[in-house]
Amino acid sequence: MLFTGGMMMLTGGATVVHHRPARIICLGSRTIQNNNSGDQLRDQLDQLQFEADNTRAKANKARQRLLRLSEAAEKLQRQAAICVQSGKENDARDLLYQKKKTMQTLEKTKSRIELLDELSKKLIEAISLRERQLVGTVALDLDTEKEEVDSPVRVVSPSSEDPQNDSSDTSDDQQLQDSKDNIPIEHETENQVPIKLSTHGIQSIDSNNNLASSLTGLTSYEDFLDHVDKKLNEIEDEVSTAVKFSTLILERDERPKNMKVQQLMEILGAVQHVRERIAVMMPTEQIYKLTGNGFDACSLIHKYKAAG
Repeated sequence: MLFTGGMMMLTGGATVVHHRPARIICLGSRTIQNNNSGDQLRDQLDQLQFEADNTRAKANKARQRLLRLSEAAEKLQRQAAICVQSGKENDARDLLYQKKKTMQTLEKTKSRIELLDELSKKLIEAISLRERQLVGTVALDLDTEKEEVDSPVRVVSPSSEDPQNDSSDTSDDQQLQDSKDNIPIEHETENQVPIKLSTHGIQSIDSNNNLASSLTGLTSYEDFLDHVDKKLNEIEDEVSTAVKFSTLILERDERPKNMKVQQLMEILGAVQHVRERIAVMMPTEQIYKLTGNGFDACSLIHKYKAAG
């Protein structure tokens, strides 16, 4: 018995040729990408729902505390009135002082409830947006599956007619790889030129078009600086809002230890520093445009550090 390349020679003169099973090549990369996108949206949706539930729970606890503080303030007021009628002015003065401190705590609780309600509203809007995106992704998955059913599928099998042309494993694998690279993704209809689809190319074109459209109308260097400042202003508003919520939600002794809050403070300071540099570069008549609008984040930082 002799072995030669991909053939086996028997001593009796018979020749047995080894054949690999046919390989089916199909392309489903777009389906995989859509599935990954859908999984990411589901994870984000679950996280947003979790945050929304926590925010609602904190708001409900704050409302219960507000009710207790209101009852305590009324009780202190009645006790102070009784002490005044009884001639116990010192006791009445102490009770009124306690009522004043209770009212201050009550006002802080009201502000906390308002901020928690605002945060809950933002989270609900974000959840609604993610749900719409997830529905669109699922619809796109269905369209992609329908397109892939109609896309061409090629079956590649080695030639078995001439045993002398059967090459080794390395050459067969290389030929199969070359055939795989040459398979086009295309939709063919009668009397139409095949159109090759490239998801990466389409995304690159869309990104370039969005960048070009955002810079349309910028005719000078000052306009470009103004455009950059507006984008930084939006970022500053978002980071400032996050810091503001963090200072109210976290306990006072937890604020200096929270690494995420410290990182937000550093980002906020860096953005404000860049905006200050832009304000110096801009002409005098446009400085008000840079500083006259936007969230007053500096005061929030000083307030947070003082509270910590």
